[in-house]
Amino acid sequence: MQPGDITPSERMWAALAHALLLLNVVFLSLMGFPLGIIITMGIWIFKRKNEPYVGYQALQAFMFQVLVMIVALAVGAFITEPGALLIMAVGVLYSMYGAFRTNQGHDFRYVFLGDFISSLTTRRR
Repeated sequence: MQPGDITPSERMWAALAHALLLLNVVFLSLMGFPLGIIITMGIWIFKRKNEPYVGYQALQAFMFQVLVMIVALAVGAFITEPGALLIMAVGVLYSMYGAFRTNQGHDFRYVFLGDFISSLTTRRR
Protein backbone atom coordinates (compact mmCIF):
# COMPACT_ATOMS: atom_id res chain seq x y z
CA MET A 1 0.00 0.00 0.00
CA GLN A 2 1.44 3.34 -1.04
CA PRO A 3 1.14 6.48 1.13
CA GLY A 4 -0.99 8.13 -1.57
CA ASP A 5 -3.54 5.30 -1.46
CA ILE A 6 -4.55 6.06 2.12
CA THR A 7 -6.95 8.90 2.84
CA PRO A 8 -6.18 11.54 5.48
CA SER A 9 -9.07 10.20 7.56
CA GLU A 10 -7.66 6.66 7.48
CA ARG A 11 -4.22 7.97 8.45
CA MET A 12 -5.70 9.87 11.39
CA TRP A 13 -7.69 6.88 12.71
CA ALA A 14 -4.71 4.54 12.37
CA ALA A 15 -2.41 6.99 14.14
CA LEU A 16 -4.96 7.49 16.91
CA ALA A 17 -5.21 3.74 17.47
CA HIS A 18 -1.44 3.53 18.01
CA ALA A 19 -1.22 6.67 20.14
CA LEU A 20 -3.90 5.48 22.56
CA LEU A 21 -1.32 3.45 24.48
CA LEU A 22 -0.40 6.74 26.12
CA LEU A 23 -3.98 7.07 27.36
CA ASN A 24 -3.68 3.62 28.94
CA VAL A 25 -0.66 4.76 30.93
CA VAL A 26 -2.48 7.83 32.25
CA PHE A 27 -5.75 6.08 33.08
CA LEU A 28 -4.09 3.01 34.60
CA SER A 29 -2.02 5.16 36.92
CA LEU A 30 -4.94 7.42 37.90
CA MET A 31 -7.97 5.12 37.84
CA GLY A 32 -6.74 1.60 37.19
CA PHE A 33 -8.72 1.42 33.94
CA PRO A 34 -7.20 0.83 30.44
CA LEU A 35 -9.39 3.29 28.52
CA GLY A 36 -7.07 3.33 25.49
CA ILE A 37 -7.52 -0.40 24.96
CA ILE A 38 -11.31 -0.01 24.96
CA ILE A 39 -11.22 2.87 22.46
CA THR A 40 -8.74 1.06 20.21
CA MET A 41 -10.98 -1.99 20.15
CA GLY A 42 -13.89 0.29 19.20
CA ILE A 43 -11.87 1.73 16.31
CA TRP A 44 -11.14 -1.80 15.10
CA ILE A 45 -14.77 -2.91 15.41
CA PHE A 46 -16.22 0.08 13.57
CA LYS A 47 -13.53 0.60 10.90
CA ARG A 48 -12.35 -2.90 9.96
CA LYS A 49 -14.97 -3.63 7.28
CA ASN A 50 -14.92 -0.39 5.29
CA GLU A 51 -11.33 0.71 5.94
CA PRO A 52 -9.04 -2.35 6.00
CA TYR A 53 -5.89 -0.26 6.57
CA VAL A 54 -7.38 1.28 9.72
CA GLY A 55 -8.75 -2.08 10.83
CA TYR A 56 -5.38 -3.78 10.53
CA GLN A 57 -3.54 -0.95 12.28
CA ALA A 58 -6.13 -0.80 15.08
CA LEU A 59 -6.00 -4.57 15.62
CA GLN A 60 -2.22 -4.42 15.83
CA ALA A 61 -2.36 -1.49 18.23
CA PHE A 62 -4.96 -3.26 20.38
CA MET A 63 -2.89 -6.42 20.66
CA PHE A 64 0.29 -4.45 21.33
CA GLN A 65 -1.42 -2.44 24.07
CA VAL A 66 -2.73 -5.59 25.74
CA LEU A 67 0.71 -7.22 25.50
CA VAL A 68 2.48 -4.19 26.98
CA MET A 69 -0.03 -3.97 29.84
CA ILE A 70 0.26 -7.68 30.69
CA VAL A 71 4.06 -7.69 30.58
CA ALA A 72 4.35 -4.44 32.56
CA LEU A 73 1.91 -5.63 35.22
CA ALA A 74 3.69 -8.98 35.52
CA VAL A 75 7.11 -7.37 35.78
CA GLY A 76 5.81 -4.84 38.29
CA ALA A 77 4.18 -7.51 40.42
CA PHE A 78 6.88 -10.16 40.36
CA ILE A 79 10.17 -8.41 39.65
CA THR A 80 10.42 -4.64 40.08
CA GLU A 81 8.33 -1.51 39.62
CA PRO A 82 11.08 0.43 37.78
CA GLY A 83 11.19 -2.44 35.29
CA ALA A 84 7.47 -2.08 34.69
CA LEU A 85 7.90 1.66 34.14
CA LEU A 86 10.68 0.98 31.65
CA ILE A 87 8.48 -1.46 29.73
CA MET A 88 5.67 1.10 29.65
CA ALA A 89 8.04 3.85 28.48
CA VAL A 90 9.49 1.72 25.68
CA GLY A 91 5.98 0.61 24.68
CA VAL A 92 4.75 4.21 24.52
CA LEU A 93 7.74 5.29 22.42
CA TYR A 94 7.27 2.40 20.01
CA SER A 95 3.55 3.03 19.67
CA MET A 96 4.19 6.75 19.09
CA TYR A 97 6.55 5.76 16.29
CA GLY A 98 3.71 3.64 14.87
CA ALA A 99 1.38 6.63 15.16
CA PHE A 100 3.91 8.81 13.33
CA ARG A 101 4.41 6.27 10.52
CA THR A 102 0.70 5.66 9.99
CA ASN A 103 -0.03 9.37 10.08
CA GLN A 104 2.46 9.67 7.22
CA GLY A 105 0.42 7.05 5.34
CA HIS A 106 2.94 4.22 5.59
CA ASP A 107 2.21 0.64 6.52
CA PHE A 108 3.45 -0.03 10.05
CA ARG A 109 4.00 -3.44 11.61
CA TYR A 110 5.10 -4.13 15.14
CA VAL A 111 8.05 -6.52 15.23
CA PHE A 112 6.77 -10.13 15.39
CA LEU A 113 3.24 -9.05 16.30
CA GLY A 114 2.50 -7.42 12.93
CA ASP A 115 3.41 -10.51 10.92
CA PHE A 116 1.51 -12.76 13.34
CA ILE A 117 -1.66 -10.67 12.97
CA SER A 118 -1.21 -10.52 9.21
CA SER A 119 -1.00 -14.32 9.03
CA LEU A 120 -4.17 -14.63 11.13
CA THR A 121 -6.17 -12.17 9.05
CA THR A 122 -5.07 -13.59 5.67
CA ARG A 123 -6.05 -17.13 6.68
CA ARG A 124 -9.66 -16.05 7.26
CA ARG A 125 -10.13 -14.71 3.74
